[in-house]
Amino acid sequence: MPEMLEKAGIEGITEQVTWLVGNHHTHELAKDSLLLQILMEADYLVNLAEGKASCEKILEVLEEFFVTETGKGYLRWLFGVM
Repeated sequence: MPEMLEKAGIEGITEQVTWLVGNHHTHELAKDSLLLQILMEADYLVNLAEGKASCEKILEVLEEFFVTETGKGYLRWLFGVM
């Protein structure tokens, strides 16, 4: 991945991007990293939209994992839950 970022002309954040991608399924680390939390919420939105998640599952994820108001808003908007 570092080579890909360098070819894209992205400098100075290679280590951070690599860490975020490598840990985007590690819930414990999201408590200490807003960027990781945002990435994980976005990943949840995509995965829930691609799958056929029940309303109960969507509400569970909303209550147990989503922290950002933007992420919560997108989840509510996409799935029509309150």
